[in-house]
Amino acid sequence: MTKFIQIGVTAIRDPLTGEPLNAVPLYVEAADAEGLPEIDLRNLSRIVSKDLSEMKKSRQQVAAADGDER
Repeated sequence: MTKFIQIGVTAIRDPLTGEPLNAVPLYVEAADAEGLPEIDLRNLSRIVSKDLSEMKKSRQQVAAADGDER
């Protein structure tokens, strides 16, 4: 039986509403994962969350400069 290791999660956004859809775990075969560094998913989610917050702030600043409220 093949063994799989979860390496993360992914979620896409609805193209019409922009709302996040269900998250889906990402797996690789254990043999393919040899030599990969351990990933702390809690730390990864914190980093991604920070990046998304910065992107949102930047978009709001650009919209305000253009006179467009989003």
